[in-house]
Amino acid sequence: MDKPTFTKAKIRDLIKIARYNRLLEQGEQVTYFSRIIEAIKASNYSSLLTISYEFGLSLAAVNKALDRMARKVYRFDSMPLACELETLHILVGPNAKELELVELGGKKEPNDKQRRKLYFMITGSSNPGETMKFIRSLRLDMMYGKVWEWGLRKYLDTRYLVLKGPLDEEKSRLDIIRELGLPALFDEAMLIQRFTIQAGKPESGGKDLRDQLASENTLKAEALSKLNEVYNLLQESELNFGKLERAMADAGMDLEISNIEKAGIDEVRNYIRKYSVTGAREVANRYELVCPSVSNLDLIEAGRAIARSYFSQAQGTKKGRLFIRSEVLNNLKPFVSSGDCHRLPGGYMLALIRTIDGEEHYLICRLTAKAEQDAFNMRMLAYFFYYEAPQKAVFRLIKYYLDTQAGGIRTMRAIRKMLIAAPIVVSLAVLVSALYYIVLGVGGESFLVGAGITFIGMLIAAKNGYEEKIKPADHQKIPSYLSRKDGKVTATTSSLNFSDMSSENGDFPADDADGSHRPDPSESDSAKQS
Repeated sequence: MDKPTFTKAKIRDLIKIARYNRLLEQGEQVTYFSRIIEAIKASNYSSLLTISYEFGLSLAAVNKALDRMARKVYRFDSMPLACELETLHILVGPNAKELELVELGGKKEPNDKQRRKLYFMITGSSNPGETMKFIRSLRLDMMYGKVWEWGLRKYLDTRYLVLKGPLDEEKSRLDIIRELGLPALFDEAMLIQRFTIQAGKPESGGKDLRDQLASENTLKAEALSKLNEVYNLLQESELNFGKLERAMADAGMDLEISNIEKAGIDEVRNYIRKYSVTGAREVANRYELVCPSVSNLDLIEAGRAIARSYFSQAQGTKKGRLFIRSEVLNNLKPFVSSGDCHRLPGGYMLALIRTIDGEEHYLICRLTAKAEQDAFNMRMLAYFFYYEAPQKAVFRLIKYYLDTQAGGIRTMRAIRKMLIAAPIVVSLAVLVSALYYIVLGVGGESFLVGAGITFIGMLIAAKNGYEEKIKPADHQKIPSYLSRKDGKVTATTSSLNFSDMSSENGDFPADDADGSHRPDPSESDSAKQS
């Protein structure tokens, strides 16, 4: 059975009528495409290098995008995130105690991908419950304990401030409990009322007031019993935080649990930043940089000094450029959420990039050589992460291929116009030459007149063909575009303005993304070390 034949227009029309999945059934998925998106979203440059070597890809376009974004994205006024990431690496690893730091690890050290996710959950706006769930999944028992220890301490200090004012001196957990009492510290009356409301079931109108009061008193007694269990655990000299969390959850204290965990996570984040200079020294060793002396500076000034020093040093070395690219990724906030790419029969490429606002961006082109296909994918991804809006990324991508193919298209159009005009021009030249000979009787001059008319006529025809406006539909290698949201088409190639063909290719740097470049092995080695 013959394979189906495609064109860019046919593929685009099938997407318009929601036949995207049927197209995929006839194609082959480009597996590295979605992995690269995930690596960039995870701010993991070493993962990018691993993927590039696994699939023989060129990172030229991505690297130049990262290099170009460096001065705009790199944070010169605070500690590089790579240093904080390395500090977390130390805290959850086996060397924390040796460096006289708080141990936050567990039975098994998390891998690089897990540490990065954990770091961005701790320092970002993630839900405390989700962060704690991830900590438990990594079996970081010491981090879990410290979150609860520091968070509970913060909670008790805050309640003490509300009930009695600022602490005159440092007091232990048990001292605060003895002084104010747990019922006051946790607002027992409010907790019992909340438990009664949450545990009470809607009753039918048949129950009399006496039965309703009896049911309410039963729930209050149950709430008080569960709270007493929490109180007993809190008064132990050595707390079992797992048991305490379960008891508090059983007593309906979900809000208190969330507040304690949030306060504890904030304290972990502050601790990471407090000792980020330790991580900065490790980063300096890895990327062959020199960590400046910051012992006489406060944390903010130390961060600024290290950030500026590292950026300046990193400009001139391969490992230094790896540091800058990694740091750009650490600070990047892309609008891309996910993506897929498929090779369709006939060499057609169908790429889909989804953005965080729910819009789907489809790009279709025909590239028969694998090197061309890979270069297209890498350039597309570089543009989508480089530009601040998807429409601009699409415009620049298509504009790049328009400019690339323009010379060949214009030459072919000039030749075609010359072939079309040739019979008319030659006929006119012969007629004028004959009249000239008849009137003046000079054969040599009449031939030159005819040749001149032919030359000028063909030149005008070629010029007209060469200057015709070029559109994406003029060549199968030039991508065609379609975007959809909520099942409706929101933009197409025709909605983009390519009339100014004389301008440069935007503000994106030119590169050798034709598949000829391959990653430097030294870059891969450096990435593996990180």
